[in-house]
Amino acid sequence: MILFIEPATEGEFMYNSPELWQELFQRINVFWIHDRNPQRPYALFTSGLHAAGYFNSDVLFFEHPAHGHSAARGLAESLEADPLYEKPDRVIAPAMGGIALASGVAQRLGTACGYIMYTGAGKNKRFFVPERIRIKEGERVLVVDDVMSTGGSVEATIRTLEDAGAVVLPIVGVLCSYNVSETASGKKVVSLFRYSMPTWDQGKCPFGEEVLPALRPKQNWDTLTQTYPKGHGND
Repeated sequence: MILFIEPATEGEFMYNSPELWQELFQRINVFWIHDRNPQRPYALFTSGLHAAGYFNSDVLFFEHPAHGHSAARGLAESLEADPLYEKPDRVIAPAMGGIALASGVAQRLGTACGYIMYTGAGKNKRFFVPERIRIKEGERVLVVDDVMSTGGSVEATIRTLEDAGAVVLPIVGVLCSYNVSETASGKKVVSLFRYSMPTWDQGKCPFGEEVLPALRPKQNWDTLTQTYPKGHGND
């Protein structure tokens, strides 16, 4: 089995299958899956949903920048290989998790980049184009993001860009998709890997009673991923 394509630069490896990307991200502690140990909290998404795992792009880009660069390049090449691909004028991601990714993808595609900001949280979240990002009327924009769970952030980004006069291209790139849907706002979703992530509303855990509160993952990464003594239900 071929585990990687030859590196483009020293220290950069391009994995050639979704399974190998997922294995890499788990090995370097970027992608965490709950082991159902009752002592380990679950993750709390910004949507309010609880989840049995999380993809942490902060760890990828800030702790493992070489792997982050490889992942951005891998996503860019997956997008270029798609029949719907059209060269963009700019690559845009929602802040904050997608900013480093947008920069890396734009570098590979040889184009400009930028980001969308938001205020509020949950149902009160409102997206907007910051003044420093100058979107021109008719500018062709490729949307990327680190993760797609419910698809809400990607769809809000698309709406915000279209309202600003951009032409959003027919494909969207994400590193990790939890969403079973292969589209977002009618755009095809291209991802490095997909994972069917269990999510649920508070109090409706499919694995039994939630003893501990769900935690915001990026702020509590060490707590979520540390080693816990094995307990009942964790063989």
